[in-house]
Amino acid sequence: WIVEPFHLYDICLENDGAVAVSAMSSSALPVTLTSATPTVCASSDGGLTFRLLSAATCTLLANQAGDSNYAPATEEKLSFVILQGKQAITGFSLPARMTLGDAVFDITPVTGGAGSQPVTFSSQTPGVCTVGGPQSRTVSLTGACSAPGVCFCIVRASQAGDANYTAAPDVDQPIAVDRVTTTLGIVSASSTSMFGESFPV
Repeated sequence: WIVEPFHLYDICLENDGAVAVSAMSSSALPVTLTSATPTVCASSDGGLTFRLLSAATCTLLANQAGDSNYAPATEEKLSFVILQGKQAITGFSLPARMTLGDAVFDITPVTGGAGSQPVTFSSQTPGVCTVGGPQSRTVSLTGACSAPGVCFCIVRASQAGDANYTAAPDVDQPIAVDRVTTTLGIVSASSTSMFGESFPV
């Protein structure tokens, strides 16, 4: 018979990872390991390691052919669950400070997780800035910065999950937005004038 010296539970699918698997028989004859679910887990090295391909149940088959002294062993099955992998967004950065009236700019593409969904961007402060454009990554300041002092434009990067990967945690980046300072003053005036007279400024 075949002895299973391993138990696999709740393995996460992380960037096409792999697990090492082994089995032995009471006859000490070699055991062959194959996948009964090749779209979920598969081996390319004769059953020594199995690549994790999708978040589902992986079922492995263990067989031992026997020889002149031992009959073939009864096939054994081992199933374990491959959980959804985790994702993270990296490389997301924006200018630290801008001034109302500055030109629009495009967000530099960032790296997301291994899932099939793209990284998307959105404004969390639509009264101060918007995100749009052909690829939805162009930031524009709206000019509606009415709060005293500095306003903040907050842009969020997101990546949705899919069948194999969970959604990445959102990443927020703030931009301090300064209002344009306008100075009013009299440039020149006549040094003396009579009441009721007009004078150039």
